Amino acid sequence: MMGVCSCAQMPGIYMSALRCLPLQPPSTPIVSTPQRPDRPHPSFKISTTPAMNTKHMSAVVGASLLLHALSAQPGALDETFGDGGKVFAPIGAENDLAHAAVLQPDGRIIAAGWAKMGATNDFALARFTADGAPDLTFGTAGKLTTDIGSGDDQAIAVALQPDGCIVAAGWTFNGADLDFALVRYLPDGTADSSFGIAGKQTTDLGASDYIASVAVQPDGKIVVAGHTNTLGTLDFALARYLPDGTPDGDFGTGGTVITDFFQNNDWAASVALQADGKIVVAGLAITGADYDFALARYHPNGSLDDSFGTGGKVTTAFGPSDDKGIAVLLQPDGKILAGGYLYNGAHYDFALARYDTDGSLDEHFGNAGKTVTDFDGEGDLIAALALQPDGKIVAAGRSSNGQHYDFALARYLPSGILDNSFGAEGRVVTPVSTGQNSAFAALIQPGGNIVLAGYAYDGPAEDFALARYVSGLSVGAHDVFSPVIEASVFPNPARQNTTTLEYTLQAPASVSVRLFDIRGRVVQTFSEGRPDTAGTHQRTLSLSADLPPGVYLVVITAGNGSATLELVK
Repeated sequence: MMGVCSCAQMPGIYMSALRCLPLQPPSTPIVSTPQRPDRPHPSFKISTTPAMNTKHMSAVVGASLLLHALSAQPGALDETFGDGGKVFAPIGAENDLAHAAVLQPDGRIIAAGWAKMGATNDFALARFTADGAPDLTFGTAGKLTTDIGSGDDQAIAVALQPDGCIVAAGWTFNGADLDFALVRYLPDGTADSSFGIAGKQTTDLGASDYIASVAVQPDGKIVVAGHTNTLGTLDFALARYLPDGTPDGDFGTGGTVITDFFQNNDWAASVALQADGKIVVAGLAITGADYDFALARYHPNGSLDDSFGTGGKVTTAFGPSDDKGIAVLLQPDGKILAGGYLYNGAHYDFALARYDTDGSLDEHFGNAGKTVTDFDGEGDLIAALALQPDGKIVAAGRSSNGQHYDFALARYLPSGILDNSFGAEGRVVTPVSTGQNSAFAALIQPGGNIVLAGYAYDGPAEDFALARYVSGLSVGAHDVFSPVIEASVFPNPARQNTTTLEYTLQAPASVSVRLFDIRGRVVQTFSEGRPDTAGTHQRTLSLSADLPPGVYLVVITAGNGSATLELVK
């Protein structure tokens, strides 16, 4: 069967299919799972005005910590996190791999993956404080494992519900093949008995079914994407579940949707939800002799969106050989970022593309919509994307030095050009350990720092591993100054879902004000391109009543300048 990674299919060899990516070029396609800065960094101005006095003391402490972090070079490990910027977290006595991570509104980090517990792998989760310490209020000493069936179980993706419940998704081996598997946990890590059967839900779509990504809709419904084996080839597979874990009969056929591109192997690796309810999925499709980036967009009912690409589908070739999309991310303006890798004839490189809302490549991004980044290694791969509030794009994954993989991180300007103020000409490689280590998730913390999660070989076995990097992003619960605008928000925390934004423009400009959550998603837009005169303005920001309590980012842009302020609800 052309293009199928045996690691993800054969009983007894259940490893992340991303780890199946060869160091040398494959003889046949192999499917795997998942310039200068445009302006100087804004400086800080701590005000002594009455508006500043309304802010609580923790904001001042946070400002001091942030200023300390900003003294380091952007891209440097943040030594205030864990042990010198790194965290190792063994779950069991043998190999443990984190494959996904999510931030809670309070800044705590949840990592999900699997751990070898005796003879088989089980779902594994760990929660950390914002500074990388084990969160002892979660599970047992900050970690937990869940056995779903009698065979191997692996969590590949994780998502957070608005009520704080945690959804982990992946697969379970049923004795003959793989099935979709989900587990929902209460905020303390206890399995949620109101979901599925004792907190667990499995779905058998075909001969082999694998969840690669999960997202939660605003109404609480859960969308997963991955693949299923249909008549000997793999196809995109989506499923949607009601909040109690029951398949959603209003989605596709009995709650599932299967999409074939070219009657060959297709693999969905990442899913994202648009504000209008449409669903965007990225992965790969074999288009002939090799495979290319593949995207599909669906209406909320699961039908393909004909306004996107051709019949709802898009494929993109970066070169004459293999290209694979692994991560997808939606920008606030609706444009779509997809990241993964390409094979250039000698080795693998980071591959990043941006699409307009109709699925066409964005000609204003990179080189005709595409950006390729070489880390001078043999196996460079994007596994995760994150968007900073200032519009810069963070891409994380791994790079091979010829002996083993290391964490790899790149940052791009909004135009798709490497941000030379970050690391070494926009790139950072971190040997988290002396053995194999790879990053699979990227998070932007409220203070702006970048957290990667994955695994690292730490002595006798592979363990969950995290690393945090200084971003240089000017974010704080205090006044921020940029060459174009000065801004503050008060009271902070907001009172009765209301706060006041005050900003000063040095010249007339079109002003946009948006509210982001700490995952970089727009949760509310207060204004979009509103013309304003030079001078000082005040605007009341009314937060949505259903917005969960937590930490958010108010981002105001005017012309070529912007300010980002931390707001607590």
